[in-house]
Amino acid sequence: MREIKGTLYKITTTVTKKVKYVECKNSKELIRYIVRTDDMREPLSVVEIKKNGNTPKVAVYTDKYYKKLIREDLR
Repeated sequence: MREIKGTLYKITTTVTKKVKYVECKNSKELIRYIVRTDDMREPLSVVEIKKNGNTPKVAVYTDKYYKKLIREDLR
């Protein structure tokens, strides 16, 4: 058991409903993780899990940093 130091995110594939929990320091680190994993083949639903129990959605696909990484990987 350990204490979560960063931000906890829940990544769910929308087709197969696979769930991953990822701890990241910031949103850029999360986006780098998503771009570099095999989950890019399926649409994803990403939510941040806050300490008070709220789970706001994270807009990954419309993020400028995400679009930049995708452009660089496709070249």
